[in-house]
Amino acid sequence: MSFSLQILIELICMRNINQIATLDLDSGRILWAWGEGVLDWPHHPTMLSNGNTLICDGENGRSLEVTADGDKVGVLPSSH
Repeated sequence: MSFSLQILIELICMRNINQIATLDLDSGRILWAWGEGVLDWPHHPTMLSNGNTLICDGENGRSLEVTADGDKVGVLPSSH
């Protein structure tokens, strides 16, 4: 007999403390958080198919691609 464990997670943005996080929906536990001291008014985090996260870093005028380890692998400047 085999069992499959599935964890339901949600990618959230905590704009007021300049962090994004993944949240375990069953337990309410934060599994991963990133951005404090790096982001300024982040919004619209998006999980990419490669497992990285794309984040709009509003007040810094850029978008970042970040690995699960917190490494920045891409920075795109804003066009405005």
